[in-house]
Amino acid sequence: MKRIMSPSRVRRTASMILPGSMATAWTQAHFSMLLSTDKLIKELWVSGGVHLLLYCIKTGRIPPTFVTNYRLLCDFFFEEKIPVALIVTHLEKEDLMDDWYARNEGSFDSHAVKCVDHACITAVANLDPKGSE
Repeated sequence: MKRIMSPSRVRRTASMILPGSMATAWTQAHFSMLLSTDKLIKELWVSGGVHLLLYCIKTGRIPPTFVTNYRLLCDFFFEEKIPVALIVTHLEKEDLMDDWYARNEGSFDSHAVKCVDHACITAVANLDPKGSE
């Protein structure tokens, strides 16, 4: 059986980092970001839809803004209909990059962050895995 692949389009969006916590007073910038996000998502639906959300997060502790933005995107904008894959960056100091995810998977579970898969990556070329030079 021959598998036919349709062309894929990847769209990079601006970061949706909301400053502070949810207790912070909402500013015009917050509303502007929400309106821009809503506009972009409507444009994406018109141009062929959204089939996968790649959510990038920097290594370290999971910030409250990650959970807030995840909820906003997945629960509100996409109504839990779009699968999410998590991309974890800045893992240069890990011997095995997937170890970071294994250690932190419970944190994602405790925040009810549902991902269909994950990738642990680094963008540094020719780096000794132990971080030494």
